Amino acid sequence: MTTAIELNQALNHLGIKSVLVATGQTSLMQGAMYGVSIDALISQFVIGEIEHSIVQAFNYENPDIILVEGQSAVGHPAFMSSLGILKGSMPDGVILQHPPARKFRCDFPHLAMPMIESEIKLIEAISQASVMAITLSHENLTDEEVLKIIEDYEKQLQLPTMDVLKQGCQKLVQVLVNHFPKLNQKIKQQQLEKIPVLEMR
Repeated sequence: MTTAIELNQALNHLGIKSVLVATGQTSLMQGAMYGVSIDALISQFVIGEIEHSIVQAFNYENPDIILVEGQSAVGHPAFMSSLGILKGSMPDGVILQHPPARKFRCDFPHLAMPMIESEIKLIEAISQASVMAITLSHENLTDEEVLKIIEDYEKQLQLPTMDVLKQGCQKLVQVLVNHFPKLNQKIKQQQLEKIPVLEMR
């Protein structure tokens, strides 16, 4: 959610009309105009409601890009997770948020966290879209550890990696511009240097 909100603000700041489609209660309460709280739905309705929200955003806003908020990992054995979101949105690309220091699954202290590579494989098998970038949750990590993980992930996974709360969205915007060249027509390249960086400690 946080990455989606930060990226949405950065894109609009650059003149790219971006619309965020929310999939959880918090982002809806924070003011997202489109979306649905998927954990309040009967499971077989999730895919259609996500699709409906995206169509609404497209029809009413005519955006340059639509960002769809993700939820928990596709591979989580207990949560419905982002499976319905991937099917309902049929994305053109995926940005994967990952907490490297987390040892166990959220709310399940006996379930070890999987390797990030396995989640990437699941996402790409289900959605037929590629993971374009990795964004990090820096919980329980020092600044130095975050930088080392970024270096390691970019070398091992060959994917741009960043922590948007510590480093801003500049690299992430560049990833989107590279993957979707039409976005580049909306901004001047030098404006990428002006994206505000929010640092949280």
